[in-house]
Amino acid sequence: MDLSRRRLLSIGSAGLALPAIRPGGILGIELFGRSNGLSANFKVLEVFLEGGLSHREALWLAGGSYASWSDEPIWSDIDGFDTAASDWSHDGITLSKATSPLQDYSDRLRVVAMGHDLEPHTAAVALAATGKTIGRPRQAGSGAAIQRLAGGSTPVSWVLRGWRGARAARAASTTGLHGAEHRPISLSVSSASGADDIIDEFLVARNTSRDALRDVYRNRYEDRLRFSGSSVRSAGHEAFVAASNAAHDAEAIGAQLDGGTLQLTGDTTYQNNHTRTALQMAAHLLSNDARYVCVIDSGVHSTYDTHDGTEDEDSYYATLQAGNLWSTLDEVAALIDSGALDLDDTLVVFNTEFGRKDQTTGSNHHPDGYGVMCLGGPVGLDGSSGVSGAFDEDDVVATHTHANPTALRVAVLAAAGIDPFHSDNFDPDELDAALGETALIQDAIAYFFGVGV
Repeated sequence: MDLSRRRLLSIGSAGLALPAIRPGGILGIELFGRSNGLSANFKVLEVFLEGGLSHREALWLAGGSYASWSDEPIWSDIDGFDTAASDWSHDGITLSKATSPLQDYSDRLRVVAMGHDLEPHTAAVALAATGKTIGRPRQAGSGAAIQRLAGGSTPVSWVLRGWRGARAARAASTTGLHGAEHRPISLSVSSASGADDIIDEFLVARNTSRDALRDVYRNRYEDRLRFSGSSVRSAGHEAFVAASNAAHDAEAIGAQLDGGTLQLTGDTTYQNNHTRTALQMAAHLLSNDARYVCVIDSGVHSTYDTHDGTEDEDSYYATLQAGNLWSTLDEVAALIDSGALDLDDTLVVFNTEFGRKDQTTGSNHHPDGYGVMCLGGPVGLDGSSGVSGAFDEDDVVATHTHANPTALRVAVLAAAGIDPFHSDNFDPDELDAALGETALIQDAIAYFFGVGV
């Protein structure tokens, strides 16, 4: 459906922010010179594979075969999958045929080994999405930092999900000390009744009389913050006013969504599902003014969180993992093929909260070692595709300063042109203060993007 048919100019968002650029926060241009492999500030599409992608069934096939505890997926049960596809080699590792849609883009692909020590989903999702553990005052998703420090007067950060994925969406939308007025716009594409409902969950029709009443109370409160007629000096009040004013202005949203075409459906198949719809919307937003879009991939029939069952169900779980991943990668490849997604100006990060390991049946959480993928953007500009990191005999990621979610956030922010060590982002001592900020950024982009390797 053509989104220009929506009533976008008569609706607003309770969380929309139109911030001004604050002093500082923009990464020094010297880090984007060709000598470092980065020549532009890239847009970012982050795809969060919710539940834990099984790296041993997808990215690092042990000994070139599937994990000893996993049956091979029943490929014929994945509708639309080309059963003639094969597992393939990428810089010394063997990737599952579920990743075959990316094979044509292997020169822009880097597969990265990761690890941390948090097993519960809630804690691991928060860490993976923000680079910080729960309870840290500065815990924020990359979207908030990009919205605040590079957003200007239009919304540039978005979080999209289907009918599941609320936990990961909340984590990706976290604002930390950047302030709630810089929260990314969060939308659900889960409607089964038609595209007319796609935005209504988060955007509400304006009520002019209630808006006028709210303005009366807001102005009265603002008058009480003045002294002798001087202007209000309250950062909290300024944040409230910014968010409040933004709720009136749907024009900025309409300008980005206008003209987008979505293949919205209530179907739950590997060829037609909410994650594919969200990816289509993400590509359209990034082709306009968006700088960061996070799509929560919560699977088709189930998330990537494949747990208990019977031994006969091991192939079923393997099929869920493979089907989810193939469907998402197939849509991304289709968007690239059509020109809707440009790898020369957009970095695509396939992230997840942890890997998986063997249990009696099914699989369990494995944060000690897992894999993510970085596609396009700075990857491959100077022959920097390939693989970073490895696992030991216990499937634990080899020790590396940057083999963790904090370093991934540093790399993503750097690629987006944002200073990772802005006072409201990260401290060097969260990685290795002895190296210094510039060296930490250079090491992070080397590990995740292959830049300078």
